[in-house]
Amino acid sequence: MEEQVKTSYGFKVLDERKDTTGNILQAIVEDVFETNIMDPKRLRQNVDARRMFGMALRSMEKPYTFARIGRYLKKDHATILHYMKTSESILQTDVDFKNKYQEVKERFTVDLKKLNSIKGGIEEQSHRGDVLRLKEYIKNLKEEITSLKDNANTDVAILQGKINRRNTELKKYNVRYSGLYKTINDRTKAGTEDLIQRKLNTLFNGVYSEVIDCY
Repeated sequence: MEEQVKTSYGFKVLDERKDTTGNILQAIVEDVFETNIMDPKRLRQNVDARRMFGMALRSMEKPYTFARIGRYLKKDHATILHYMKTSESILQTDVDFKNKYQEVKERFTVDLKKLNSIKGGIEEQSHRGDVLRLKEYIKNLKEEITSLKDNANTDVAILQGKINRRNTELKKYNVRYSGLYKTINDRTKAGTEDLIQRKLNTLFNGVYSEVIDCY
């Protein structure tokens, strides 16, 4: 019989890489029958152990299929079906087999409850982790929205300042000078603004000095 090892589940298993439920049951059956159910020898003890293994899996709330039991035991469908067909008559006529079946069922039920409890705890922890991650994600989104609002408010303030300055300039604008504005805008070359302004000042000084002399 293979050596059983105790895991964090709190019960013995043989190979944690296998189907967990089947693995738990295998350890129990082999302990009760003191044999290895994977031993291909057709000894009565081995056959009865495999038969009981299949019976227990078929009696679960969600029974294993014959094919699934066969894959685990490395037996064909017909062999598993034969185990199940002969199990009832053996239970009725073989007291030792019946007692062992009761022991296996009781131990298997207890260990399944432990397994389901552990799985439930893992799922709950996973759910809590998901909730915490979602809360953190929402928090980050809120911070990003706040940052976007602050940037938007800053942009609006800058734009409003530009609008206010334009409005101030427009208030200074006199329709009578629209022709002058157009001429200056159209005729002034880039980089000559200071020169044009000086010449205009000179021109205006000359024009208005002549007007004063006339008076």
